[in-house]
Amino acid sequence: MSHDQKPEIEGWVAALFMDLIDDNGNYEKGDETHYSGSYVAGVFRSCEVKGKFLWVFPDWKDRDKASDIVWCLEEYVHKPTHREVFPNTSVPDTAKHRAKYPSNWHRADIQSTWLHNLK
Repeated sequence: MSHDQKPEIEGWVAALFMDLIDDNGNYEKGDETHYSGSYVAGVFRSCEVKGKFLWVFPDWKDRDKASDIVWCLEEYVHKPTHREVFPNTSVPDTAKHRAKYPSNWHRADIQSTWLHNLK
């Protein structure tokens, strides 16, 4: 399987979600998160990205790719990382969600977890 297929395969995305919510106390390297399932589902449900889609003016749209979800979890788009990890996917300008942040939310932990799963 090529590197750029992983973010589009259900099993890899499911592994990401499981690593985001697991709390077994035995964190593997790169898995620094243990969020509630309701938080992750809230991000998934309310995720929106903004970018130039179909060569038109920038506009907000609902998530439809694994890359949208990871950027919504971070509420940040790092364009060089996007181009490396999601090479065949357009780069959004920004991402947001309406879920309530958990007290242990940390952007670096989220990125470590999704890079562990999708890179």
